[in-house]
Amino acid sequence: VETENIKKQIKIFVKDKIAKGEYVSRPVIKEHFGLTEGKSGDMLITRSLGVNGKAGTGLLKKLGQKELKDQAIKNAAKAPAAVMETKKL
Repeated sequence: VETENIKKQIKIFVKDKIAKGEYVSRPVIKEHFGLTEGKSGDMLITRSLGVNGKAGTGLLKKLGQKELKDQAIKNAAKAPAAVMETKKL
């Protein structure tokens, strides 16, 4: 019962943010609802916003990806240094 209530609240929260033109993403949702522990927050978000609970469907397609892009840039910057360490002459 508690999980169903949170799922409804997440859906309402996301729809409201999108309607206002505000940025919303998984980290924003997790912080707002206090779902920062473990991966259960991600699963709950997917089940709340995806069509039949599937990733990449429904409202999930409207979530912002800024955090993923930022992390990819950081990882890309680290990679050359790590590669160069292993290839010292």
